Amino acid sequence: MVRYISKEEVIRANLTVTASYGQPHFVQQEANLDHVLNSLERYGEGIGDEEEKVVKKAAFLLYHLAHGAHVFADGNKRTSIAAAIFFLNQNGLEARFESQEELAMVVKETAAGHHTVNHLSKWLKGKISRI
Repeated sequence: MVRYISKEEVIRANLTVTASYGQPHFVQQEANLDHVLNSLERYGEGIGDEEEKVVKKAAFLLYHLAHGAHVFADGNKRTSIAAAIFFLNQNGLEARFESQEELAMVVKETAAGHHTVNHLSKWLKGKISRI
């Protein structure tokens, strides 16, 4: 059974990432966060393999928080990373990236619309292992 990230956990992730850069924490589109999290629960439900389902859902979360939801005034890309990693971890998976630069580049490209959820899912699949 998939364990989902809560709205409060995503907001807390943004508070953490913005505080680390001395930026203000402000939720500007709470309804968009609600929509992403509600959609996350329905996305990929037809997938029988639990690990594949979790990876696809993590990619969905990463994509939507980084690219279109504009939930927070600052830190949306960093929050998308933190939320996706937390989601993977609470579902027994760990992502290992070759470098912080690689991760930052992929998320920046995602925010700019250069990657799809399917692309991110394939990319994440190559980065995960069971905890």
